[in-house]
Amino acid sequence: MAEPIAIKHTLHGLRVNYGLTREEVAAAIGVGPNAVTRYEKGAQGMKGVVRDKFARFYGVDQGQIDFDGKHALREEFLAAAAQGMD
Repeated sequence: MAEPIAIKHTLHGLRVNYGLTREEVAAAIGVGPNAVTRYEKGAQGMKGVVRDKFARFYGVDQGQIDFDGKHALREEFLAAAAQGMD
């Protein structure tokens, strides 16, 4: 049996689940809407202070957010599932 994967959220997933726009999130944390898009895709490095702002805004610990982009969790899950199928 595969080891359970810790529940993590992507920035994109959090925003969509709360029904927020890029503009709403950007205004709340003090960045531009295009920066929100880049952060969600993992295409732009993020300073610790910005990570903290995202975590506080969404009400979760930083450790519960996968800051590497919206496809990183998919790849982690598929790798773990493949190991569990052996």
